[in-house]
Amino acid sequence: MSLPVRSLTFVHAPHRHDRTGPLGTIDAAGVKALESPFALARKNVVDRHPATRHLRTAITTRIERTGHRRRRQLRMHRLTLTDLETIAQRHRPRRHETQLSPIRASVRPFAPGIRCPDLVTSSQEAAMPATFPFTTPHHLDNEPEAEALLAQAPVVLATMGPADVWLALSHKAVRQVLSDSRFSREAATLPGGPLKLSVAADPLLVTSLDGERHARLRKLMSQAFSPRMVDQLEPRVQSIVDSLLDSLDPTADLVAGLCAPLPLMVICELLGVPYSEAEAIRRWTRRLFVTDITPEELRAAQGEMQDWLAELVRQKRARPDNGLISAMVAANDEGDHLTEAELLANLEGLLIAGHETTVNQLGNSFLTLLRHPDQLALLRSSPDLIGPAVDELLRYSRLFSSAEIRVTTEPVALEGVELGAGEAVLPVIVAANRDPGVYPDPGRFDITREGPAAHLAFGHGPHFCLGAILARREMRVAIGSVVKRFPGLRLAVDESALTYVPELVFRGLEALPVTW
Repeated sequence: MSLPVRSLTFVHAPHRHDRTGPLGTIDAAGVKALESPFALARKNVVDRHPATRHLRTAITTRIERTGHRRRRQLRMHRLTLTDLETIAQRHRPRRHETQLSPIRASVRPFAPGIRCPDLVTSSQEAAMPATFPFTTPHHLDNEPEAEALLAQAPVVLATMGPADVWLALSHKAVRQVLSDSRFSREAATLPGGPLKLSVAADPLLVTSLDGERHARLRKLMSQAFSPRMVDQLEPRVQSIVDSLLDSLDPTADLVAGLCAPLPLMVICELLGVPYSEAEAIRRWTRRLFVTDITPEELRAAQGEMQDWLAELVRQKRARPDNGLISAMVAANDEGDHLTEAELLANLEGLLIAGHETTVNQLGNSFLTLLRHPDQLALLRSSPDLIGPAVDELLRYSRLFSSAEIRVTTEPVALEGVELGAGEAVLPVIVAANRDPGVYPDPGRFDITREGPAAHLAFGHGPHFCLGAILARREMRVAIGSVVKRFPGLRLAVDESALTYVPELVFRGLEALPVTW
């Protein structure tokens, strides 16, 4: 039985979702007249798009059965609408593939960037165009845009400025991108590579390296962040927290009074940096971690900070102490591991990233707890839950949307999507941490949650966060101490009065006024 429609037109927007080009038509006579780009032999964006793949797979499957397999050939026009409907029913698409299903006597395409406006029966049935960065308001703990895309497919093609980028959304896809060596950070930092965060594009950073170069530098830097070293540091972290809490008034700003100074004091002590430089470090950090920094502003801020670090390194060579900078300088001088530029770039990264992420995650976490008084009360009555509570806060409370971009070095399959070499791929951490296929009821904040998989807030694989153990410990001590000391903790203002730091690459509160 033929479908009673005059024609069916598939359209695709290869670069922008408001521009479309024909993929092909099926007319009332049941003839599939394939046009470019299906007829192209070369592999291009449309060929790789998961939305077109199921259609082509279904077509070639049908042709195979009749003994006339001709992939990307115009002979595919032998298919009728009845054939297409039959194939769609027999070959159920997976989540990442096009749905071809009869809706009110029509066939409907359903995937990002593919749409058939004349035949879609409601706006809710049309696929959501994918763009990055997302535009989610700061006050939300979650990222609805990312979750909506994940509901469509585990991997989608999106526009990021003038370029295309693949968004890895599912927990499985993100883990693969972060751990598979075919997804390269080093390739992403080459001249002309895709850019998400300017300060992270420095090719000298450990986070920009792969393979042996990355392993050698990471080993040198990781000595201060081992479980043993963090265990030894914990009493000092507790002492700093107690001192900061002692100085708070009954109504106080937790960001200024605790969340901002604690991580900076700890990283300065760990590295051997005088805390008298804290104001300058905070100024440099906020200049570097903004979304709208120009190349000139980036060079100026990095130049100022690295000039200061170069002088500090000279001092540590002359008068070494027990801090990480002295240890790195000594190890580097003995083994000639790094150039001076590499040493300074990575010291800068340790100093600014080693505290700014924790500053904002702490503020967001306190607000999340205040939004869930039942969970706050449970933590107060069961302080042994502080470990699971911190991990649930890291999973649930959004700090940033994604890790840094990777570029494929060879063809690779990602959750059923065939990617060619040279593809930009963005691991969307915030979507993976709320993947309903991994976390039951992912939108529920539950400090007793157990498994089944670890969250990806600190990443995964070779570039797993160097300071993850330290950050967890700081959060446990700070949150546990506040909950224990201030049982009546509550917001001192209406939540609508809270503001967030504008243009910051992280989601961070400007202030968190509380009382108890």
